[in-house]
Amino acid sequence: MVDFLRRFAVGNHGKDIGKTFVLEDESGTLHGFVTLAAASIDKSVLPDDLAAGLPGFPVPAALVARLAVQLPSRGQGMAEQLMQEAFRRILSASESLAIRLVMVDALSPDAARFWEKQGFIPAPSAPLCLFLPVATLRAANTSSKTP
Repeated sequence: MVDFLRRFAVGNHGKDIGKTFVLEDESGTLHGFVTLAAASIDKSVLPDDLAAGLPGFPVPAALVARLAVQLPSRGQGMAEQLMQEAFRRILSASESLAIRLVMVDALSPDAARFWEKQGFIPAPSAPLCLFLPVATLRAANTSSKTP
């Protein structure tokens, strides 16, 4: 993980290819990171219910390019914290930039199941490519603020 951060994340961050955010505790221990990037997806790849009513040009999306948690930190809710941070940043960006979907390219079927548990919907032709409407995030964010 540290090797990825040193070799790729710093350079990609500076080149505006991906923005990486780390999760550390107060002692500076690295627990994980999430990398976000802008993306677009062809409407034909989307599940029918997500593609309905959209125009024929590429759909704007936010890509969760990587989400990783250190082995000793797994099972402690770190992935969920990183995911919530990613969602917060995506929602903030969606206030000034068109973002219809959050997209994830899962590295494995196990990773895809993690994202499906979070409400992501797999693409029919590529089950490791999953999507979540930003409207779903917005609704969840609004309902969590309601007393």
